[in-house]
Amino acid sequence: MIRVYKFTFNGFQENTYVLADDLNNCVIIDPGCYERHEERELTEFIREHELNVLALLNTHAHIDHILGNQFVLQTYPVDHYLHEKDIETLERVDSYAALYGFGGYKSSPLPTKVLQGGEDLVFGRLQRTCRLSLSGRRIRNQRRCALQR
Repeated sequence: MIRVYKFTFNGFQENTYVLADDLNNCVIIDPGCYERHEERELTEFIREHELNVLALLNTHAHIDHILGNQFVLQTYPVDHYLHEKDIETLERVDSYAALYGFGGYKSSPLPTKVLQGGEDLVFGRLQRTCRLSLSGRRIRNQRRCALQR
């Protein structure tokens, strides 16, 4: 059974997800935690639920979804997954983070696992397929790696 936990972080009110299996393995999806209290909320939750973090996944690389990447990767030495079409977007965040009020933004590391689309991702008992899809949300034709059941 997969348990899904949602956190709402940063000024954009971005949704960060933790997906956990029945063995307490989990993945963190789109860590938008920017403020210290948001980082604490995420790590305390993981500690209190005795979760074992297996990976960081970004569905796409908009600033609100990657603000906590560096923190998560420093706290949990795991692989970082992102679709290849979003690497350029990830690299550009440094150039405009301050304009959005995130002057303390810590640069996200590049992904250690680059996705092409169509991969089956398995983490413990969690399994998802990465699908490249076009979305009408926020930016038309933005490519996103959607984790689907």
